[in-house]
Amino acid sequence: MAEKWRYIWIWPGDPELADENLIPDFHWNKDPNWVAVGDYFYVKGNYRLLIENLLDLSHVAYVHASTLGTDGVANFPVKVTRDDNQIHVERWIFDEPAPAMFRMVGDFKKDDKVDRWQLIHYLAPTHFMIDVGCALAGTGAQRGYRSQGVTMFSNHTLTPETEKTTHYFWHHARNFRLEDDTLTEKLANSTGTAFAEDVIIIETQQDRMERLGSHKATVDINADAGVLQARRLLDGLIERE
Repeated sequence: MAEKWRYIWIWPGDPELADENLIPDFHWNKDPNWVAVGDYFYVKGNYRLLIENLLDLSHVAYVHASTLGTDGVANFPVKVTRDDNQIHVERWIFDEPAPAMFRMVGDFKKDDKVDRWQLIHYLAPTHFMIDVGCALAGTGAQRGYRSQGVTMFSNHTLTPETEKTTHYFWHHARNFRLEDDTLTEKLANSTGTAFAEDVIIIETQQDRMERLGSHKATVDINADAGVLQARRLLDGLIERE
């Protein structure tokens, strides 16, 4: 057992194989240069459904329309790369309105156009570090110039309990307006609301799969590239174990 980044990490396998270096880097949750809010959900759904939800953020336009979503998100392609037990999914959304949450934290006006990023780092089997943010359109955010916007990290870790239940831990961190307790409370409420919407979707999926069967043929689209890579990666890890 180890305590790191305000989490308790338990290794239930062979003690000889326990390695603290395998603990994901969630330093944002404890770094004094960042302020993090977080919570926990008990989800009545398989952990793989949550993994696939976090790897395809095109759903924000529909599931999180009041907080994180804008209509154009799904119109922009993703770039997917894999490195050993890690998958990276990168999406840039250019010259689009800022979603409600980013208007709140970044003081963007409703008619401002922004360039927005969703940079997902998935560390198998169940850990996510997601770099999200937006900056005024055309100010160079994709080249690394983020001074005209805001950056946040949305980090997630999952502990499967059964085939149908999962412990879901998350925290959301920012590196600006660190002393603004009102903003901290607003972010805690808005991100908590958004992730609770995810839980509703996941539990509904689980229920539908149980009633109708999960053997039905699926239709994969370009946005599913990260999901398909993750399925193969997880299947390989389970087979080797």
